[in-house]
This record gives sequence, structure tokens and C-alpha cells, in this order.
Amino acid sequence: MEYAPDTPEPTANPHCPLFTSTKVAEKGFGEDFVRQLMEKARIQARQLHEKEEYVILCERRILELYPEHPLPVVEGHIGEVSKELLQAQLLIKELGELKKKLARKSKDLEKYKKLNKELQDKIEQLAASSQSTEDSLTEQLNKLLKEKQAIEASLRAEILVNEEQRSHITVSYTHLTLPTICSV
Repeated sequence: MEYAPDTPEPTANPHCPLFTSTKVAEKGFGEDFVRQLMEKARIQARQLHEKEEYVILCERRILELYPEHPLPVVEGHIGEVSKELLQAQLLIKELGELKKKLARKSKDLEKYKKLNKELQDKIEQLAASSQSTEDSLTEQLNKLLKEKQAIEASLRAEILVNEEQRSHITVSYTHLTLPTICSV
């Protein structure tokens, strides 16, 4: 009887001590049937091994999420809610609310940044306009001061002319009234 290289001898199966080549021969089963049974046993052993590895992986994940969870998991554990899970759910809810608040605050911040930028631009425009107005007013003030100085100079000159004329009038009056006084 030929076996695949990784196939154990049917008599070496530790899970089925009653399965031996002599017992198979006594029962009248053929070599094909034995090979089929061996192949099926190998497949089931591999599947069992994979499921055991998956169980270990699931238990590791359960302990990551809930370190105090008892193992193995039994039917009574299904639907149980731990304090940690409730706290996590509350934290998740609070986190969602905080994210919404943050989004609103971010929108408000952008709105205020835009408003601040507009106000800064207006302030700069007013400053430039103010500077322009200040320059214009300074120019007008200088012009008015020059006009004032010119008027003052003109008034001084007129006062001098008036003083001269008064002197002339006084002298002329004195000359006019003096002969009359002398003739009297």
C-alpha cells in the first residue's frame, strides 16, 4: 500500500487506535476507501487546527478590548455590558459632540478671521485716507498761514500809511489853524 510522503501510516493514527491496517483488512475495506478516509482525516485535522488558531486569535482580541473578560467565552456573556464598554460609549458620544462643537467653532473662527481681515483693510484705508486728509489739511493750513501773514503785512503797511496820513493831517490842520490863530 502506497501513501503520500506526509501521510502517516494508518496504524499510527493516535486519535483512532481501533483503526489499524489489520482491522481494515478484516472488515473487507479496500485501499481506496482507506486512502479516502485518511485524506478526510487530514482535512479535518487541518480545519480543526485552523479553528483552534482562530479561537486563540479571537481570545487575544477580546482581552485587548476588555482585559477583565473571563475566558472561555460562554453563552451567558453574550449581551453583557461592562462598565468599561458603557464608559467607552459615553466617551465616543462626547467625542462626537466635541467634534461637532469644534466644527462650529472652526466655522466661527473662519468667519471672525474674515471679518477681522475686512476691518483691518478698512482701518488701513482710513489710515491712508486720514494721512491724505492730514496732508491736505496741512497744505491748506500752510496756505492760510501765508495768506494771514500777507494780510498782516498789508495791514501793517496800511497802518503805517494811515499813521503818515494822520501826521500829515495833523500837520496840515495845524498849518491851517495856526494862521487863523495868529490873525486873530
